[in-house]
Amino acid sequence: MTPQYHTIDDPLPRETLRDRLDASSLLKGEELEQSLKWLDTQEGELRRSFAVQALASEGWLTAFQAMAVFDGRLKDLHIGNYDVLDRLGSGGMGTVYKARHRRMKRTVAIKVLSWSLSENKSFVQRFQREVETAARLAHPNIVTAHDADVCEAGQYLVMEFVDGTDLDRLVRTRGALSPKLAATMVLQAARGLEYAHSQGVIHRDVKPANLLIDGCGTLKITDLGLARSTEVFGGDSFQETSLTTHGGILGTVDFMSPEQAFNPSQVDHRADIYSLGCTLFYLVMGRPPYSGETPMETLLLHKQDPIPSLLNLHGDMPYELDDLYKRMLAKRPSERFAAMSLVVQALERSGLALSEADLQVELKRMLDRDSSPRESAPKPARVAATPEVSTASPPTAPDRVRSSLTVLIADGSLTVRVHVRNILTNLGFTQLIDVSDGAKAMEALDAQRFDLIVTGLNLSRVDGQKLIEHIRQSPTSCNTPIVLVTTESAPAKLQALRRVGASAIIDKSFRIDEVRAVLDPLFPRP
Repeated sequence: MTPQYHTIDDPLPRETLRDRLDASSLLKGEELEQSLKWLDTQEGELRRSFAVQALASEGWLTAFQAMAVFDGRLKDLHIGNYDVLDRLGSGGMGTVYKARHRRMKRTVAIKVLSWSLSENKSFVQRFQREVETAARLAHPNIVTAHDADVCEAGQYLVMEFVDGTDLDRLVRTRGALSPKLAATMVLQAARGLEYAHSQGVIHRDVKPANLLIDGCGTLKITDLGLARSTEVFGGDSFQETSLTTHGGILGTVDFMSPEQAFNPSQVDHRADIYSLGCTLFYLVMGRPPYSGETPMETLLLHKQDPIPSLLNLHGDMPYELDDLYKRMLAKRPSERFAAMSLVVQALERSGLALSEADLQVELKRMLDRDSSPRESAPKPARVAATPEVSTASPPTAPDRVRSSLTVLIADGSLTVRVHVRNILTNLGFTQLIDVSDGAKAMEALDAQRFDLIVTGLNLSRVDGQKLIEHIRQSPTSCNTPIVLVTTESAPAKLQALRRVGASAIIDKSFRIDEVRAVLDPLFPRP
């Protein structure tokens, strides 16, 4: 029988919540007085869901703030001179929050270096390089950097807040873009990258998730200046630390140029051209041009497989856009556009980009449409795909429910953590936090609630079995699904791990279909 999991709705004494609300320093004057007066009308203990809904619905706090106050996580509410409003997401380098300056009242996005990396000199240097790079770039299609500092939360970068979404999420929730809308987005990205290249900056991680659009259709490039992950296959040995430079290979290999993966010393601005071409394919097809079962397999497809023809795959693809895309995806950098400025010129000459008025209409039409596969899939190709075209299956399109869930990944091997993140991302889980040892996993569990935990056995300080026991004994995580990833095969040992509390056990050599079979019953799609 499959166990049922639910969110713990712990009660809290009214006076405790009152003290925490007062100590949070989020409310002043009349708002504080009104919220405390409301609390005084309540009797006994308050349920978490009720208190959070009440505080948020009255406009006193955001839902994120209300949950943090209720849980007593007051340190999570402030970063330097900013009040944290929400948690926007996380990646390999850290977590991004929506926040507001206390005096200026300006809403911003703040990227905080992960505490698990803050003691790693290499990652601190890379984060500092991102800060310095962002500070010297000023362009309408690049997210503006406002400030940077260090506080109790760690090192952080304050950036322009883009009130909208990213192209990856747009495609996942609303389906593929029309060729003209995709051309418009790529043109804006090319303009921003052209400027960055003129300033000596190569992005090295161009992908839909790093391209934000606001409500007016203006595109902004984010995560400029990240240390490159081209060291992954460099040197005499596999350098695991380089994998998380981009938030891990998981979200990057789908859009990574062959030379960036296999010949890092040859990487220049043309790697960004290749990645932008892969992004164009993703926008119109709803999947990357190459998708293997493992990161290495995907990289080999980028290096060896013929370029998939958009004309053969998409029924409404203009010849001009297919020609431009193929040139951007040339295997040899010398056969691509020589500069991003030439990509801009080619797109402008094509006449495919939408006017500002048409862009508004197209975006509204897309946001209003049903996101079912029938509605969002591109039209069938006008001719059958040639045998040379890669037929790798596209990653599963995640739904909005899974993308809102938070997952903790704990394993002593960075290679395993990267593989897990890659699989989970393809299955729709985007809020991922990974740690390398059991003690850090316990700290993470004490700091916030998770909807899913994936752990290995070989963890330092606190091993995987003891971690599972700790989770099952905690009132806040005792019902959280736990997936154990292990090479253990002895039936008696596996049975003992199930008794301890592992919800499911899979071998470390797992593929995406095995993980899907485990997670679909726990997190069914609507």
